Amino acid sequence: MNKKVNLGIYISKIKQTHDRILNYILSKREITVFNGERGKILHILWKKDNITCKELSEKTGLAINTLTPMLDRIEKAGLIERLPHPDDRRKVLIKLTEYAQGFKKEYEKISETMTNYVYEGFSQEEIEMCEGFFKRISQNLEKVEKERSKK
Repeated sequence: MNKKVNLGIYISKIKQTHDRILNYILSKREITVFNGERGKILHILWKKDNITCKELSEKTGLAINTLTPMLDRIEKAGLIERLPHPDDRRKVLIKLTEYAQGFKKEYEKISETMTNYVYEGFSQEEIEMCEGFFKRISQNLEKVEKERSKK
């Protein structure tokens, strides 16, 4: 199989450029309480909050040791609160505050704008193919990571 070696470069470049544009849009709309990276966490919580740090880690792809200090900053900004888990004293649940809920609609608009930028000129079929490829790549890498962690 003839494999391209530039995939990692493209993925990194896409992420960096995406984050810069997203942070620019957030600043233009005077949303300074979170950035693109924290927005990813909030996006997951807007879909479903009252989840454990482990669940949030799995959904975001962020390691627990990366996620914890980010959650500290998000909590300090008044966007989340940590609540005791009702069934397991060792766990805490991450819950959005009403303050954070107030940003949801604006973030959805910004997210739609970013999606339009990303997929400009793509047909629906191309979008689905692209996302399918990235999903498969993600699953391949998650499988390797899971196997590695067993060793």
